[in-house]
Amino acid sequence: MTTDTHRKWTARARLAMAAHAVDRETADTALGEVEQHCALSGEHPREEFGTPEEFARTVAVERVPERVRAGRDRAGMTPADYRRGGLAGVGLLLTVLGVMLWLEPGSTITVTAPALAGTVLVAAVVLCVFAAVAASRVARRWWWGGAVLAVVLAGTATDRLPEDDLFGMPSFAVCLTGIILLLAWSLLPDGAPDHDSTRDHDHDSIHDHDSIHDQNGAS
Repeated sequence: MTTDTHRKWTARARLAMAAHAVDRETADTALGEVEQHCALSGEHPREEFGTPEEFARTVAVERVPERVRAGRDRAGMTPADYRRGGLAGVGLLLTVLGVMLWLEPGSTITVTAPALAGTVLVAAVVLCVFAAVAASRVARRWWWGGAVLAVVLAGTATDRLPEDDLFGMPSFAVCLTGIILLLAWSLLPDGAPDHDSTRDHDHDSIHDHDSIHDQNGAS
């Protein structure tokens, strides 16, 4: 029977596994095996698998390749995840903006210098923010600096550039550009570990709890 302490252990183990770069599917599998073992034995997970942190470390070592663990932060995110996030952010921004413009009377929009510069620079801010989160400590400063500079330039452009018309374009083109970016976001690899590459690390099931118990007992 699952108790409140059992559920708390499971929740803490899931958080600990995320901090050790264990992806959701692997975590679900490992916790499912723990629950199955405890249902058969009547034991609390701590009795056989140790603390949530000990369990998470064991799962990470046995089931996640070192190269994958090294490439993820404490939130379980990879640089590719953050790049995809930036692409999705810009795509969503353009899609929403395009829909709003499309709903306005007229099938074309007139692009002015401030509007064009502001849109490009806001997109640059979004990309810089996501790149800064994914970058190393040294490179992160440059990306944050780029984001701040883009904000300043966007404000200056909208205030100082002349309101002269540059060109006209169909309003749906903005929305279409956003949709294309969102489609590209959905097709890009998400940085999750390749299951073929993790298969060799997954041959020792957590259900073979004796090895985990021995490791925890030795520590």
